[in-house]
Amino acid sequence: MLKEDFHLTNNEYELMKILWDSDHPLAKNEILLSVKGHNWSDNYLKKMLTVLLNKGAISPVGKVQVVKNYSRLYVPTMTEDEYHISRYPVSSIKTIAGLVDELYENTDEKEQLISQLEQIVQELKEKKQ
Repeated sequence: MLKEDFHLTNNEYELMKILWDSDHPLAKNEILLSVKGHNWSDNYLKKMLTVLLNKGAISPVGKVQVVKNYSRLYVPTMTEDEYHISRYPVSSIKTIAGLVDELYENTDEKEQLISQLEQIVQELKEKKQ
C-alpha cells in the first residue's frame, strides 16, 4: 500500500521507469544491467529497492537463483500513469475539469473536446493492458 506522502526522487523514478518498461519481474542484477548513465553500486541499488518497498511502490513477487545466491524479483505496484496522476490532488483534477467545462460550455467545440478526451482515456487503458 502506498504511503500518503508518496513521492519519487529522480533516481527512484529512473529505477521505477526500468521496472515499468519491463514486461516481466526484475531481479537486482537485471536492474543493474539495465541502468544506463548511472554509476549505481550494488549497495546503492539495494538501498533504493528497500526505500521503494517501504514506500509501497514495488512489491517482491518471488526469487530467482543468481549464481550461488537467490535474488528477489520486483514489480511496480502501480503504472507510470497512475504515479503521475497520484501526484495531483483530486481538487486539482476537479479544477481542471471545471476549467475545461467553463471554456467550452457554450460552443460547438465541446463535443470535439469530449471526443478527444475519450480517445486519450481509451489509449491510456490500452497501454495499461
